[in-house]
Amino acid sequence: MNRVHGLLLTAALSLTSFGCGRVVSTAGADATDDLRGDNGIGGSGTSSTSTGVGNPPPIQGNDIAVTNGDKLEVKLANYLQTCGIDTPQGCGPTAVWQVSFDLPLAQLSAGSIVSLKDAGGFETGSDAQDPASPNVCGGGGGTYWDGTVEVLSVSASQVSLRLAGTMPVLFGAGTADGDYVVELCGQKPPPAHGLTSAVATKSSVSAQNLTLHATNVANTCADPDNNLQGCSVQHSGVSIELSPAMQAVGVYPLDSAATFSDWGPGTGGECGGGGGSYWGGTIEIVSIDAASVVFTLAGTDPFFTGNANADGTYTAPRCN
Repeated sequence: MNRVHGLLLTAALSLTSFGCGRVVSTAGADATDDLRGDNGIGGSGTSSTSTGVGNPPPIQGNDIAVTNGDKLEVKLANYLQTCGIDTPQGCGPTAVWQVSFDLPLAQLSAGSIVSLKDAGGFETGSDAQDPASPNVCGGGGGTYWDGTVEVLSVSASQVSLRLAGTMPVLFGAGTADGDYVVELCGQKPPPAHGLTSAVATKSSVSAQNLTLHATNVANTCADPDNNLQGCSVQHSGVSIELSPAMQAVGVYPLDSAATFSDWGPGTGGECGGGGGSYWGGTIEIVSIDAASVVFTLAGTDPFFTGNANADGTYTAPRCN
């Protein structure tokens, strides 16, 4: 699951934050594409529909899961999800939301119970559009700090789960408590490496820092984050603040050092996208001198648009 925090915005969007714990104001959610695979758990051909038993039941959608390494990524929603298409819908006539969490494969057996907090439970969604302003919706999300997931049964094509003790669903009428039959979509393919260009600039945060900018379209010292591109093209990027201690050959965590952005053409000629901070991944400084910085990013989360991440090795010329 894409574990980022920060702000995700769409133009003409009225935002409402809601949830418990660490809250994210957002107009959408993780846009990873979970594709059917031939390896791993499951791989049936139809989606399963489940109904929660909240007050009244909020979840009436298609529920899917994908194997990713040693965990099963589960996504429950009140709209159509299929293997390969799990991106939450945008502003529409009805409220939409998605509840996602990860279950360790080692605990994927009948009777196993995991807390939603330990499973990284996260909820995101958007309100119904304003009839007077069709392009205006409220959106938000948050991390679950309570509730449990119980595994009821497991087969080659589906897993049955029971949620209990959850907080009310954002933009839903009740909780996510209930039983779910979740389709297993097979092994999740590794995300593509989506960035191709990089430069290194003086930091605007600290005179001692150096900022690395890696982007999916050619960037320059004058426009390191491609802000001048506006909505003309989809552009993704990562900025990493290198403190003096990180300006040496070695491997360092991206947490507290890196942020990402992801923007592109939206509906009605408006910009859509957002960004946040990395909670995982690493940067390896391969070499650094007065002319350039060679670095490798690894373990980064996918961007919102498309199944691509920032992993890769980059040579960033240093801007004067």
